[in-house]
Order: sequence, then structure tokens, then C-alpha cells
Amino acid sequence: MNDKNYPISVSYNIGNQKGTLHLRPKLPFVEYGAAVESVVRSLYIDGAYKPYLKQYLICSVIIENYTDYSGGSSPDEILNLCEGSGFFTEIVSRIDPKQLENLLQDIDELAAYNNACAGWSNIIREIKKISAELQKGGCKPDKGG
Repeated sequence: MNDKNYPISVSYNIGNQKGTLHLRPKLPFVEYGAAVESVVRSLYIDGAYKPYLKQYLICSVIIENYTDYSGGSSPDEILNLCEGSGFFTEIVSRIDPKQLENLLQDIDELAAYNNACAGWSNIIREIKKISAELQKGGCKPDKGG
């Protein structure tokens, strides 16, 4: 499937996986924004920031968005692609350097913004919980004092 959307071919041989991927050097604007949002959204699990997932998520979003990879998307399989035989380095070397730089910077900036706002988000979430309880009649004032 080497078409105009994925004009670059890259062969790989990782473990028992062999094949050819096609990739594109640059994402359109909307897909670029979605890729940034996807990484940053996935850095939070149940509201807790998990920075150790960042490199894996960046690798995953690059494989998903810049290539026509159609294999499995299990964490172990993606990790194998990211770390195996210089495969990921080969893909990254074919991506437009300015867009790649911007992608990494925008991910960092959006994560920093989310972290800066996290305290306020938690306060607002707690206020909403209390408000909902009051509306249900679940919080009753103490009559003893």
C-alpha cells in the first residue's frame, strides 16, 4: 500500500516479525493535534500523572499516526517495535524534523499546563461532589453543635 499518503517504505525484521511499513513524513494539522492530545490524555490514569509512560506513548502515537502499521497494539508489541533493532529510530529519522520537534514540545507544554491546572481541577471536582450530595440530601448538618 505505498500510496501518496504514505510515500516512504521502511523494511523491518524484529524477532519473528518481518515486513514493510509505509510512512508519511508529516501529519495534517487535525491529526497532529489529535496525536498531541492522545499522548497527554494517556499520561493520566484515574487523574494521576504517570510521566514514566511518556516515551512509550510518544513511540506508540508515532507508529499509529505516521505509519500504516496494522499489527497488534498491545503494550508489549508496541514496546518491541519501539526498542527493537533500531526500527523506531529509522521511522523517526524519516519524519519532518520540525514537526517532530514541535510534536515533542507541544506534548511537554500541554502536560505542563495540565499539571499546573490539576490542583484546581481536583478542587472543582470535590466541590461538585459536595454539591451533588447536598442536592440529594446526603450531607446533613450536625444538630449537636
